[in-house]
Amino acid sequence: MKLLRLSKLLLVCCLCLLLIPTSAFASAENKTVKLDITLLKQGIPYEVIESWSPEFKKSLSKEDGSIEVVAHEKASAPEFNGEVGPLGNIKDDQFDYYITVVRTDNVDNRERFMVALTGKWKSMPVWRLSDAYGASFDKNIWRAVPGSAYYEDKVKYSGNSTFTTLGSGRNFSYTGESGVGFNADLKGGIIITEQVAAAVFTIEHKKQGNQSGLSQIQSNYYHIKGSGSVGLSFGALSVSFSGSANNDSRGTLKDFYY
Repeated sequence: MKLLRLSKLLLVCCLCLLLIPTSAFASAENKTVKLDITLLKQGIPYEVIESWSPEFKKSLSKEDGSIEVVAHEKASAPEFNGEVGPLGNIKDDQFDYYITVVRTDNVDNRERFMVALTGKWKSMPVWRLSDAYGASFDKNIWRAVPGSAYYEDKVKYSGNSTFTTLGSGRNFSYTGESGVGFNADLKGGIIITEQVAAAVFTIEHKKQGNQSGLSQIQSNYYHIKGSGSVGLSFGALSVSFSGSANNDSRGTLKDFYY
């Protein structure tokens, strides 16, 4: 009888060990789905949401798990007035670039916002090197929070419907008093059909207490089209390419209220 009870106890323990990881996975999946629904309701397109990993989406959340999007913009493609762009330039239907501004929790009685940058290659370019992208802000009002960076490079393989994260990190590639930037490591090979470079960082108000007004974020993505140095510099609401490599770019200026 004791042996039978011991066997039943061991069976129950084994079942619990199997169910705990499954339950934890299901809970994480549910949280991600809730974040997706919240982002959709606040105007973030599905093609952007699917580009972000669960960790990226979670980083946009406040401590209570909510997300408050205050601005979102897609960069428009430049007009060539009927002319054909140079070989290797970004095609109009090939690449989308977005900027998203999210309000986050105040720290030390200072208002904070998270700035998310997303570059999505819907078909892979001719040149697959290291691109540069970044954002600038009004240095008289804001400063970038040290250690707040997170970036990821993701690809979609031929025949797959979801993205795979190839690399991520928590450091800035470029920093300045008026802005910060990152590198996008483009991949080669015919098995890669799409790629995403996404990054997020936090800015905080230089003054304590309740502040209000209208501010702006400027963001640019530079696609490298040959050999040469790569770099970014930041000015008053400007992100400029400071390297020697030939490049094509997309960018946008977005207002947001604080």
